Amino acid sequence: GGESPTCGTDTGDSGSDDSGSDDSDPVDPSAISVTFQVDMSAVETNAEGVYLAGGGLGQDGYLMTDNGSDVWTTTVDLDANSQVLYKFRNQPSFGTWNGFEDAGGIIAGGCNTGQYNDRFVDVAEADIVLDVVAYGSCTADPYVAPSGPELPTAPAPTDAADSVLSIFSTTYGNIDGADFNPGWGQATTVSQGEDLVYSNLNYQGTQFANSDVADYEYLNVDYYVIESTAINFFVISPDAETSVALDVSTTGEWVNAQIPLSSYESVVNLADVFQFKVEGNGAVAFNNLYFGGTANEPVPNDPLITPLNFSASSTPVGLEFLAVNCELSTAGAEACSTPSGFTNTQAVYVSDSSINDAGQKVVTVSLDTDVPSSTGTGVRVHFDSSEMTLAGVSNVLIDMATGLTVVTPSESDITSDDSNEDGDTETDSIVLAAWVSFAGGWPGSGSVDLFTLTFDIN
Repeated sequence: GGESPTCGTDTGDSGSDDSGSDDSDPVDPSAISVTFQVDMSAVETNAEGVYLAGGGLGQDGYLMTDNGSDVWTTTVDLDANSQVLYKFRNQPSFGTWNGFEDAGGIIAGGCNTGQYNDRFVDVAEADIVLDVVAYGSCTADPYVAPSGPELPTAPAPTDAADSVLSIFSTTYGNIDGADFNPGWGQATTVSQGEDLVYSNLNYQGTQFANSDVADYEYLNVDYYVIESTAINFFVISPDAETSVALDVSTTGEWVNAQIPLSSYESVVNLADVFQFKVEGNGAVAFNNLYFGGTANEPVPNDPLITPLNFSASSTPVGLEFLAVNCELSTAGAEACSTPSGFTNTQAVYVSDSSINDAGQKVVTVSLDTDVPSSTGTGVRVHFDSSEMTLAGVSNVLIDMATGLTVVTPSESDITSDDSNEDGDTETDSIVLAAWVSFAGGWPGSGSVDLFTLTFDIN
């Protein structure tokens, strides 16, 4: 960056004859005048003016003066023998660090330094007038970012327009007032057109009005990996941020991700979201960034249908557990699914279901396995106690030749389904059964009935 025309790398070598100077006079460190000049003709100049700010010049900086041809200048007294960092900003600060010129052209031209890729000037002991540079460029010519590959049109989402909060989308439009390239000191180059394209990605922000998204279900992200090995997508509320990693294994085509907002809610205040941030590398395009899936009111349970689910409390080493859950009818019989096509698996399912003469629901729970000689199993049965009450357990598998029943299921030993091992919030109660074989001979055949459950229908 030292040879860049934006940087006075040796402002003391002015070529003047200073042989008549009085060396005894101390140099006033505040008297070194540096004139900065920026050509804004390639961009739309903010009506409130152009500023020199950032780095050692502070957040608010100095309002520059238009010379009449959209070249803006200002002269600032700087300390002698110092390096001063700065950028141009096409707006007042408004109390933020936003609105600075894109660092992409500054980095490409090599006139950047420091964490935030600022411009710099090395001030010696003589006044200097820096060359005119284009906004966002190291030279008088505007910076033109390298063109990336031509991208196919992003897929059109099908959510109803009135059910989403769109931040950036060719389908739904952009949220009013969004800044898709805030000056956060990033090295990323941003191209905003039909898509939002990031090149030379290190990190990149998007800023928008504080928004309450707590009643939405997910953040929709359509993305197109041009070249990247890592992309993390952050949602940010004031003083809080967290990210979700996007899968970058697919390149050269659009990928859709609907990120559950539950992935962010433990850290981020979803009632006050105002920024996105992308961290990673390479080049990636985005479209259809919106909050969707407005949470619906819970649908009342169908009084004639109730779940009977299974989970494993223990499974022998080397075997998988397959839960074949069933939606039971409380008004009659139903056809529950049966397991098939499995390997090294213990599969638990409903093999028979009926209504008895007393109006009770009677269910036979069975096990199929392709490994009939194992060390046993442990099974949880999950049900909804608001719809069925376990009235009795019968026909429990007891075969001393193959193994011991170490936990016998019982209507008097029902536990609360607090851990939600079956992943179904409708079930609230568990009955447990378990068998063990020290000789490794359980259950002795490929298909056995484990027990029968009798439920009163509430």
